[in-house]
Amino acid sequence: MTDSPQEYEFICPECGQQFEVNGGMRDALLERGCPVCAATVPNDAFSAAMT
Repeated sequence: MTDSPQEYEFICPECGQQFEVNGGMRDALLERGCPVCAATVPNDAFSAAMT
């Protein structure tokens, strides 16, 4: 059994943009904001992705 990287579902609270991200992308979004509208991204904008 192999461990797969954690995947998250991201939904921007400002513009509603939605996509799946991995842990590194999640960290970048938290640091830099939404790539679409540049809004600050809170921790609760992420949920575990359903695979």
